[in-house]
Amino acid sequence: MLQFVAQRLPFERLSVSQEFAYNLFPENKFKQHFIENIPADNEITLYKCGPFVDLCRGPHLKRGITVLFGKNQGLFATHPTSPGSAFMLPHGTRIVEKLMRFMRQQYRKYGFEEVMTPLMYKKELWETSGHWQNYKDDMFQPMNCPGHCLIFDMSNRSYKDLPIRYADFSALHRYAAIISFKNFRFPSYELALSNTPLTNYMGTTEDWNAAEDSLRQALDQSGLSWSVNEGDGAFYGPKIDILVKDALGRRHQTATIQLDFQLPQRFGLVFQDQKGEKQTPVIVHRAVLGSVERMMAILIEHTGGRWPFWISPRQAMVVPVESTTNHGESLIGYAAYVKETLAKAGRTPNPVVAMDDKHYFVDIDQSGGTLNKMVRDAQVAQYNFILVIGEKEKERCTVNVRTREGER
Repeated sequence: MLQFVAQRLPFERLSVSQEFAYNLFPENKFKQHFIENIPADNEITLYKCGPFVDLCRGPHLKRGITVLFGKNQGLFATHPTSPGSAFMLPHGTRIVEKLMRFMRQQYRKYGFEEVMTPLMYKKELWETSGHWQNYKDDMFQPMNCPGHCLIFDMSNRSYKDLPIRYADFSALHRYAAIISFKNFRFPSYELALSNTPLTNYMGTTEDWNAAEDSLRQALDQSGLSWSVNEGDGAFYGPKIDILVKDALGRRHQTATIQLDFQLPQRFGLVFQDQKGEKQTPVIVHRAVLGSVERMMAILIEHTGGRWPFWISPRQAMVVPVESTTNHGESLIGYAAYVKETLAKAGRTPNPVVAMDDKHYFVDIDQSGGTLNKMVRDAQVAQYNFILVIGEKEKERCTVNVRTREGER
């Protein structure tokens, strides 16, 4: 079954007669029992994936579950004028920004310098990098690394400057199977070494063997189990792929580390060694999240929209239980005070993912509905906490806290 998943084979829904279905499973008395008890005029459906065929009512999942989550939670939208891209709405942008801030904190920790590279280049750049020969039929910017090669070559480099670590959030365009838009605590993960492609690769066998040996040593030193993904390396070098499994056992590639001897040679990159002689550097490409948008897609499906607090776009909802106090003063003013105080004082409970601009995402329900309705609406919208305020809370400068699970 996992082999079928890896091949991304389509699922086909087949409507068949009772006799056909019965004869399809001659050695399965349990399926035949169910088929015999289906009224003759009822539809019998089978689902087929490659050579695998089984009796199934289906469909069980709503089509476009990612789009459904995006619409219901106001995270993103699509439009016919740009069907392959998402319009990130305010709450979706909050999630993207949190992921980017998390990555930027790690960049500082490990000595990366962030750069920004152009979106468009002349064809000659992609011919030099080798991308034109491999992607010319769908030539939008697929990678940032050629731009980084140009930055490296803008100055004289010494061995004392190395390693140079660049990070780049510039936009890329490529087609990848985006799953239906997963808390970072995945049930399991896999490490795989993707080696030389069978065709369309650059460089010599000696370079590829040296690169693969280096990555094998790194994987062995990690002490983790790993496998070989035959022939799935990039056209310029082998790579380490990190795949995570979701609750359904599906594999999703997230991080990748690629060893590249080819681009430095093709761009003529050099540095001076200790003897003053020119040497060619090696590039280590790395993508930690895969892409921010794709990771957001994985997280949406994995959490079902019930975001962990640190990344939640809706962390708290302030619910005034009545429009005015007994003194005729509006509670909205106190609700605004609570919102502003939390927005300024927000601190993530997990220091590992502490953000630079610490604040909470807090909203106020000004619908004027009943207490039960406003609390229920906040729970359905997946606010992590509901802060109920009334006259007593205002007098004491407190809030009544409830969780989206209904706990107090």
